[in-house]
Amino acid sequence: MSVNPLPDRWLFDHIAQGMLLLDRERRILALNSHAQDFFAVGEDEVRGKHCWDVTGFSLCAEQCPFREVLDSGEGRKTLGFDCVQGRKTSSLCINLTPMRNEHGEVVAVMECFQDASMLKDLADRLQKQQALLTIETERSRTVINSIADGIYTIDLDMRLTGFSRSAEKMTGYREAEVLGMKCSEVLRSSVCETDCP
Repeated sequence: MSVNPLPDRWLFDHIAQGMLLLDRERRILALNSHAQDFFAVGEDEVRGKHCWDVTGFSLCAEQCPFREVLDSGEGRKTLGFDCVQGRKTSSLCINLTPMRNEHGEVVAVMECFQDASMLKDLADRLQKQQALLTIETERSRTVINSIADGIYTIDLDMRLTGFSRSAEKMTGYREAEVLGMKCSEVLRSSVCETDCP
């Protein structure tokens, strides 16, 4: 079965991300110039080698999506794995795309990768912010639950978003039961319909 997977080599070499063309056994057929620079290898010295011997992607040992792409015939994207084999650690994202012949059979897979350090840094910062927000939320909840008065919070639609322990004792409802309900349905006060502040 003959395949010409790279009809335009110039374009392949000038795409601004690393690209490897792999056969069905994960052997390298071609490597663009960006990938050659990244791995500090020449295409001739790695052609025919298995991709994991060249890339050092941590993804290879853990959960390589290559076989899934071959079996399903659909592309896959993965974000946030590392390249560590003898190189500076980089956070990367990868896109695997099946390459088909004129009969629609998957004959190769194009593996594209690019630096995702900025996305990983952003995800790490968001995770830290979420952790701080969780700590502050728990701290606020502790303060609110220590107050003897029944305290509740609502959103702009008058739906309960928080319900203190004292409010639970006064009404007989647990917070988990009332969150999302309209406060008037829970409190049933005489002022709910006429003089709600």
